[in-house]
Amino acid sequence: MRNFSRSSIILASLFIIGCGQPTNANEKWRSAALDIWNAYTAIGRDWRNDELRIGVRSAAAPFSYKVSGNRSYLDEVRVDERLNISTGSGPIRSKGYDGYMVRICDEVLKKMLIEQPGAPKLSATNIEVVDVDREIVKIANEAKKRQDVEVRQAEDLVEVAVKAKKRAERAVTGAKQRPQQELESAEKELEGATSALEEAQDQLDQAKNSDITAVDRFSLLGKQFDILCDPATINDDRVKGFAVSPPLFVTGIGYLSLKDEVPPKDACQEGKALIGFVGSTNAASHGIQKILNDGEWHRYRDDIVTALRAAKGSENRNCPKHFGLDGKGGIFWSGYTHDQVAKQFCERKITYYVGDLEIISEYARSYPGCDFSSGVKSFTSDQYAVFADINYESNPERALLIYRFFEVLNREITTSLSILDQAFIATFGEVPKSRKLEVFFWSMRGSP
Repeated sequence: MRNFSRSSIILASLFIIGCGQPTNANEKWRSAALDIWNAYTAIGRDWRNDELRIGVRSAAAPFSYKVSGNRSYLDEVRVDERLNISTGSGPIRSKGYDGYMVRICDEVLKKMLIEQPGAPKLSATNIEVVDVDREIVKIANEAKKRQDVEVRQAEDLVEVAVKAKKRAERAVTGAKQRPQQELESAEKELEGATSALEEAQDQLDQAKNSDITAVDRFSLLGKQFDILCDPATINDDRVKGFAVSPPLFVTGIGYLSLKDEVPPKDACQEGKALIGFVGSTNAASHGIQKILNDGEWHRYRDDIVTALRAAKGSENRNCPKHFGLDGKGGIFWSGYTHDQVAKQFCERKITYYVGDLEIISEYARSYPGCDFSSGVKSFTSDQYAVFADINYESNPERALLIYRFFEVLNREITTSLSILDQAFIATFGEVPKSRKLEVFFWSMRGSP
């Protein structure tokens, strides 16, 4: 079957819609064309195999983030004097995103837009920038709506069960003056009504207390976007499931605490969480375990280990139920974004803020009056990379574009004016690299 381009579908449908006299035949054609147009606009992304969808973040500074209104990102003619290279906006930055990983992906896409003999063609109109954080928030909002519906339904069931029990109680009272058989029947009805009320109440409690688990952005890779340009750590599970670039940055998990914060005597605190992080507990457990293994948080070790084990069963209640930041008895608190966690940390509702040091330091520093410490030591050595989902079987055209992306990226890493140096200077300025990071850069591109 011949594949028609997006423009040919649009032009054909618009031509049919706009032409002809209002005869019955023409009306049928116009109706069919409108159906084509509506179907295209509804599922257009699925029709466009030549489209490349790039996933970025609005809240993962300084690596991938949405630029605020007081900062210009459309610096088309800005040139770095030391490297003598253009740092103008490409397809991603022109949409208002910036950061170390964004700069790298943006530069690769700019080079892909330059036609090369034999290479798959890509135009700027065929590049879609997908804000992953916004997609996650949408999913979370939908989950919250579903939870609210379940709570309302459970409340209705409880109301019905309460009324049924009251009727049964009245029936028992009335049956005491009647034959024994009627009394036994009424008592059985009351027993059933009481049991139904208990079940309805349990259902209501479950609906109210169910945790809306943070969505893992990798569950959206290949569905909502093809390439993920954010600070994504290389690990075995991700390497097995997705295509991955060479390492692009090296960092580590650490934690922050407020300078004048007195460590709590107990892990369980009323109205406060001991540890805060972004994402699910399972995703953060690796870094937390590394911190424990290094001898930190010795006072709370048993409570933290208990909470980590409980989290694998979706429980986080090793404290009294009314304790914790959200009143659910947990010593952990997770947010969907670093903005959320940093705010709670800086407002003294979280004792320790855990995450990649560069990221958590950036967000805590941006909160007015947040004077923190401990952000000098990392407990892990993690490497960031670009990940992609390549499906040669169902989408060969898009697979070739993704393959081309990695080809250009790999070439640009190893040049003397490496894309890594360009992105670092554009993001961090003249801030000296750590010894670990300097060695990493040297290993990737040699001496500059």
